[in-house]
Amino acid sequence: MTRAAPWWRRHPAWAGAALVGTLAAVIALARALHEPTFTTDFDQFHFAARALWRGENPYAAIGPGREFEWGWQLNYPLPSVLFVMPLAWLPVVAGRVTFAAAGGALLGYAIGRDGFRRLPLVFSAAFMIAVTRTQWSPFITAAFFLPWAGVFLAAKPNFALPVLAGARAWRQFATLFAAAAVVALASLVWDPTWPLDWLRVIQSMEYLSAPVVNPGGFLLLLALVRWRRPEARIFAALVCMPQTPSLYDLLPLFVISRTLREVTVLSLCTSLLFLVIVILGPYATFNDYVHMLERWAVFVVYLPALVMILRRPNVADDPVTPAQHHRTATTGLRASIEAIPRLDAILLLVAAATATLLFWVTLVTNRQ
Repeated sequence: MTRAAPWWRRHPAWAGAALVGTLAAVIALARALHEPTFTTDFDQFHFAARALWRGENPYAAIGPGREFEWGWQLNYPLPSVLFVMPLAWLPVVAGRVTFAAAGGALLGYAIGRDGFRRLPLVFSAAFMIAVTRTQWSPFITAAFFLPWAGVFLAAKPNFALPVLAGARAWRQFATLFAAAAVVALASLVWDPTWPLDWLRVIQSMEYLSAPVVNPGGFLLLLALVRWRRPEARIFAALVCMPQTPSLYDLLPLFVISRTLREVTVLSLCTSLLFLVIVILGPYATFNDYVHMLERWAVFVVYLPALVMILRRPNVADDPVTPAQHHRTATTGLRASIEAIPRLDAILLLVAAATATLLFWVTLVTNRQ
């Protein structure tokens, strides 16, 4: 009689959702309890959502010297605020934890649908900082795998091109586009004038950049020699995308990794970048910080990711050993662990130790 596989093997997507969602909630809650006065990116959306419920203009209330004191004006489109409106009447810390848990669960579900090889991304500095900052990156990354999650592209439209560039069929492209368009249209119904406010804020920003314009960045366009591969098109679009250089916006790069080893190496690369930036600090201004980060990111994260892409053939799709995936999906936990190659196991242990250290650092460091 054949023994039934455990629940988490039979339903890897839901297991991934439970695992990553719980981990994200724990990280966000631990950070909030350690330093209650620390303000995250979610807090501005929480305030903006309450302003919308009161019929006020959030673009006029957020920024230096305004009702919500923040270093920057609200530089996100109104759909980002609409998504947070159901959380508006929660206490801000509860809202942070709920937002982080939802993003983690969605990402875990998305990457778990084809097994657990992408789970080591939770060890990355990109994931951990996205959670502690309660950023949109987990939601956006999920959209690469789940077309209906394209609704979240309306929150960060500069990621729309990379996600659409990775579409494998016109139906997927249309689903992604329609999902984002529905939310964008709903925001215009709510307030037809918000794009004017948002564009004024965007035009005043001084630190938008793209990885490709940094020293050595032109090499990243070599990904286009593998243009038939979705991940190559995604990568090329990501490096040309105007953005505020940050660690958390490196999370979508994990889309291009296809094996356990690649995911783990990329996780270590983002953590190494975090270490480099800490060592080179402190920085006199925020602009100094982001410019240093974007220059080092090219060599520490983007070029290793490019090498992963260039090692593959220029074909439309190259699935990762489906027979092996089926075999590991039916084995137990112990057998699955024993089947991991020694080098991969060592890399996983190093990534886990690095993530533990990073988590510990956030709990012994006061940012305000």
